[in-house]
Amino acid sequence: MLNCFPVWQELGLKQPLHRKKLTLALQAIGSGEEGGWGQLDYTWVTCWLDDVGLPQYKETFHEARVDGRMLHYMTVDDLLLLKVTSQLHHVSIKRAIQVLRSHGFRPDCLHPHSCSVSNAQVMDWLHSVDLGEFASSLLGSGTHGGLLVLEPRFTIETLASLLSIPPSKSLLRRHLSTCLDMLVGSKAQALKQDIEDTPGATLLSISAKVKVSFLNQLYVGISKRDTFHRASQIELQEEKEKLEDVSPRVITKEFDVGLENIVTVLRTAMPH
Repeated sequence: MLNCFPVWQELGLKQPLHRKKLTLALQAIGSGEEGGWGQLDYTWVTCWLDDVGLPQYKETFHEARVDGRMLHYMTVDDLLLLKVTSQLHHVSIKRAIQVLRSHGFRPDCLHPHSCSVSNAQVMDWLHSVDLGEFASSLLGSGTHGGLLVLEPRFTIETLASLLSIPPSKSLLRRHLSTCLDMLVGSKAQALKQDIEDTPGATLLSISAKVKVSFLNQLYVGISKRDTFHRASQIELQEEKEKLEDVSPRVITKEFDVGLENIVTVLRTAMPH
């Protein structure tokens, strides 16, 4: 168990995420274990938010100096500290981190012509299927290839809501549904259909908010030494376990095929 409180105090670190960043860095040095996430600095993460489709959070991520290591250990409470309150945006970041993990945190993972699909490429896809007039609606939405393929709760209803296509425009929705099914592949489409057919299932809402937990309130609202000392005792393994709620484990073979399919479709649609 790593107690970094004396170091935080010596350096005058008060920002919870700065404290976490230092703790993670010290653990990496002490253990001698480091993955590809350790090579990605905070400026890379800031640019990565553009690819994910969430540029509105660049300032807060930059101020917190969120780097690749912090992404790997990201928790729901961390995202709330970064002022990410939208449920959809939480899931978007979760799936984007999942893609990064599955490809060893390769720096080019969401860039055009790479192993995954950026928000800009999804917008290009809308143009390619004659829905270009709705493409600008995805700006700042966090819609990227990993979200489309890996999140079963992101269904045609979610996408239609983002694009402001009402249920009354049934032909337009049917066209969008057909194109989305072809894009994500049969495995992902089947899981999305299961969600839609399950009574009482909760789909992703573009307006739902994530509630602040007790831990988040503790970090933000209490400054006594003994409380921060207890907070500093959080086992980093526990932090990683919390991360699984934000970034599920490695992509299965079937979903990897789905990601490859969406890359192929989008590359075919994109002008060279």
